[in-house]
Amino acid sequence: MKKIFAMFSILLCCLCCAACSSGYSSIEEAEADGARLGECITIDGVNVSGMSPAEALEAVETAHTEALKALYYTVSAGEDSLDISGSLLPVAFNTREVILEALLLKKYWPAANGARQLHTSMTADSGELKAALEQQSASLQYAPENAGASYDKAKGGFRYTEHRDGRSIDFDDLTSQISALITGSSGGSVSPYSTAPSATPVSIYSRSSPSPMRRVNHSSKSPTTAIYSPSARPVRRRSRRRRSRTARSRS
Repeated sequence: MKKIFAMFSILLCCLCCAACSSGYSSIEEAEADGARLGECITIDGVNVSGMSPAEALEAVETAHTEALKALYYTVSAGEDSLDISGSLLPVAFNTREVILEALLLKKYWPAANGARQLHTSMTADSGELKAALEQQSASLQYAPENAGASYDKAKGGFRYTEHRDGRSIDFDDLTSQISALITGSSGGSVSPYSTAPSATPVSIYSRSSPSPMRRVNHSSKSPTTAIYSPSARPVRRRSRRRRSRTARSRS
């Protein structure tokens, strides 16, 4: 008798497990079997009640596409910043897994009990995300520009361009910060670590009368161009008449 009761208990457990499992390993398998979602079910706010798995997948993915267009990540570096739309980043949702989870729910559900709300999660491959951020944030970094000087014959002076330090973004740090926001299913502002490669200022040496060699240094955060005109040393000339009188007086 005890053996019969034990076997009956095991059989009952197996039946319960089978009832709690949809038995589907993919959306395609569920679709081919003609499966339908139960009543009063939403996924990320989208009502998928009574839909087939394929219909639910299309409806939720359409909503995700629109949501990413409205999701922005602000990247700041120094005094500069830019906004990157979530639609430009390789963001992925586990929509298929959630739909398979929804198939496990009871088919019938009283509307008075409220909707059964399911939610997806956002992820992004770190390698793909870094590549996308390098492309989208390229304008925030630039190489240093050394100062230069050249003589402008037309204007009679030196033309020099002042130096500007560069900026280099740590894209590993940027990727880490953006990835954390994506995992939290939200946008936001980040300030990645950055360095400022130094540029070389210009030094102009010129001789002017009556002072000896003089050095002029120019430096600025933003490159500018200016003209520097050294003062000319006066030249004294003696007339022929004066030289001839001097020659006769000596003779």
